[in-house]
Amino acid sequence: MTHEGFIISPRSVLDCVINDDYYIALGAAVAYQIIEPTSGHIYKTVSTIERAKNVIDKYGQRWLSSSVGLVEECDL
Repeated sequence: MTHEGFIISPRSVLDCVINDDYYIALGAAVAYQIIEPTSGHIYKTVSTIERAKNVIDKYGQRWLSSSVGLVEECDL
């Protein structure tokens, strides 16, 4: 799927909870990566398609016009 020139791609991730000092894997979940199609940079990983669209609407123009956001962020 694309939105405003970015690719929104589903990715399988572990669904985990924190218990004291370690994670407990509960199973699989789907997260969505926001990818710039020309460079392939992953700008952010979020939990829903709607969140991905909102993030692109808010930050997409800034990402395209600068080098801000070249490191993947995770917001699940």
